[in-house]
Amino acid sequence: MPRARRPSLDQLRTFLHVFRAGTFSEAASRSGLSQPTVTSHIRNLEEHFGRDVFVRTTTGAEPTVFGRELASQLAVHLDQIDRIVADEASATGLREVVVGGPHEFLVTCLIPALGGVGDRLPRIRYVPDSSAALLQALEAGSVDMVVSTVRPRGATFAVSPIADEELVLVASPRLDVPVGSLAELSAAPFVAFNRELAIIRRYWNTVFAAEPVFDASVVVPDLVAVKAAVVSGRGISVLPRYLVADELRSGRLVQVHEVDEPPINTVFLAIRRESMERQDRVAVAAGVVLGAVKTYVARDQTE
Repeated sequence: MPRARRPSLDQLRTFLHVFRAGTFSEAASRSGLSQPTVTSHIRNLEEHFGRDVFVRTTTGAEPTVFGRELASQLAVHLDQIDRIVADEASATGLREVVVGGPHEFLVTCLIPALGGVGDRLPRIRYVPDSSAALLQALEAGSVDMVVSTVRPRGATFAVSPIADEELVLVASPRLDVPVGSLAELSAAPFVAFNRELAIIRRYWNTVFAAEPVFDASVVVPDLVAVKAAVVSGRGISVLPRYLVADELRSGRLVQVHEVDEPPINTVFLAIRRESMERQDRVAVAAGVVLGAVKTYVARDQTE
């Protein structure tokens, strides 16, 4: 005998409703269908496969072994289809992806890197802030993706390295910087983005195996402002190479101290683990961002 007509997506969804609800009547209520329609959908499914998917009992519908196996294979695909349809049917179209990160990395690296892949991404809203604040926002669900200069910890996050920041000690060529000894170098005026000298301390610890025993002469809000102050001759500082690559090439800045193996700070891209497991639009966008930034940074470092 010819096999019954191939079941539709609606009939497959009805099967999942019955599987999850445990009764035909409850499945009808959840799906907005009449009970005879639910019964008809299940009958067509069973005729198509030539075997029962449920055993009718006095208390409801018990899935057969085949029914359980079918549900396990269908659920992930139908649920993903429903999520995609729900996003596209929303009043504002495909929901924007909110990306957070340090201001200087967003402006100097991330946004330029995405210039050539815009057609592969949804709408993006950028949120500049500290890594600590943004990781809290990611965990709370108010941002979708975070570029972090510290490695995110915890089971909530799916994390990938996105770039290595090579740290360099730079100054304006107009500034006479003594480099005869560590003590002389430490006597130069320094520009920093906080009183703790975070990035300068990393360089001093790694390169000189010492603590910076000086205070910053100028403290500004972020690394972009640090660069501006250094270019203007207000002092010297440690900055990521990607941030000062153009200035070093043009001669507006010079590298004060060169080492064979400069300190490296790894930058990470984090999304919620549930997004990665579902491979939803945030995970897809994260893959595009990851590839674009790695390509951009690699090209910039070889030029």
